Amino acid sequence: MGYRSEVRLVLSKNDELAKRTDHWELWISGKGAGSLLKNLEEMFDAEHLEDKVVFSANWLKWYPDYPDVAAVEAYMDWLDNEDLSGYYQYIRIGEEFTDVEFRGGLTHYYVSRTIELA
Repeated sequence: MGYRSEVRLVLSKNDELAKRTDHWELWISGKGAGSLLKNLEEMFDAEHLEDKVVFSANWLKWYPDYPDVAAVEAYMDWLDNEDLSGYYQYIRIGEEFTDVEFRGGLTHYYVSRTIELA
């Protein structure tokens, strides 16, 4: 069955980010990866809003050695290295209580844990 995660990736709709991502896509495609947007839309439910795109997935196997996951993580690394971290937000919640990961500079989502009556 495997370990599952809930993931949100928010990308700002920004001309500078779009232009620079196009250059990144050309570079990464030369390394055998497919289109980032195509990969994201296959992995996630996409919600296109006026100023951002929200990619959401529940119960997703998020292993760094999976090629699609590696491509998304490489893109986030690139954003961080290019001082573009203010244009995205990534949150991953794993099955373990302490397994929560945050990246990026946007703050559209936050993690909330509650106790509910079963």
